[in-house]
Amino acid sequence: AASFTQKLFRMYAEDFERFGYQPRVPSLPMIPRSVFPPGFWCVVTRCRREPALAEFCSYYLAEGADHVFVIWDTRVGDSNPMEGLPSPLPDRVTVLTDVDTTQKQTVRYVYQNFLRQRFTWVSHLDVDEFVVPVREPGSTIRETLMAVFDRSGCDQVHVPWVMMSCNGRKEETATPLQDLTWRWDHDRRHVGSTPRSRKFRCRFDEIETKTFVRCAAYGTLACDHFAGSPVYPGSPSVVDSVSGKAHTTGTMFHQLREHDIRSAHMVCYHFRLQSLAACKRKMGDSNFYSQGRETEADMMSTDFSEIEDATLRVRRLAQLGIERTN
Repeated sequence: AASFTQKLFRMYAEDFERFGYQPRVPSLPMIPRSVFPPGFWCVVTRCRREPALAEFCSYYLAEGADHVFVIWDTRVGDSNPMEGLPSPLPDRVTVLTDVDTTQKQTVRYVYQNFLRQRFTWVSHLDVDEFVVPVREPGSTIRETLMAVFDRSGCDQVHVPWVMMSCNGRKEETATPLQDLTWRWDHDRRHVGSTPRSRKFRCRFDEIETKTFVRCAAYGTLACDHFAGSPVYPGSPSVVDSVSGKAHTTGTMFHQLREHDIRSAHMVCYHFRLQSLAACKRKMGDSNFYSQGRETEADMMSTDFSEIEDATLRVRRLAQLGIERTN
């Protein structure tokens, strides 16, 4: 029998062609997890062999996401395409498989023709990105999204990164929220071994943001850093998650400082650097790193462990019902 993914792609084949994409049917069926009732907010991620995927899914479900959709990268020639996929995953997690190594086409299509008809808000996040409410730490992401941004009528929320570090850790971890508590001091400039690199540059002047997108306002999802084409003429309401005011600087937040992090409605802790072993894994798995632009030594040169910040560790332990002991 045809999988849900195959039915989905066939059902919208005409739209696929109309929007300029080539019809694709994933080579592997989706792993069905549950039915898909309409919801307020869902998370979409795309990844390959990420040890922290289970923690990522569990975290966002605990923060009020109705569903987590995982676009699982299966490369042509993989002897075990599902290697690294945690089992079992939490309920309300659905895995879609695809051999498109950029995976962006799949995310865009699933958003256009499935997610935006069923959810009010969508967040496209990587597995090493964890959004957290700061100004109201007792609120979940869902509650903050509802109270601050949904009620104000905005259409897109840009959440700035906070750069985490591994403090010289050697081995992989499946629980970075519990094991990694050091990060950059965003009041300082940072220069690693490849300062001109897009990935490893200084972020004193500007830093990337991730977005929450109101589905009714956008017909497409361009990428994980910004939405695509608006549904209606005119300019959608776009704000940042620090002040809740208009955001006019594209995919970047300008001059993020420590006082911004302390007072923001929400920020996104970015665990790009989790260990030396994780750096080596990324070098082999990521399209960007595998092209030989940088080495694991270049990545580790950005291990600026300057501020100990246990915000997410405390929050994760509370989700798990574990009393903090240190």
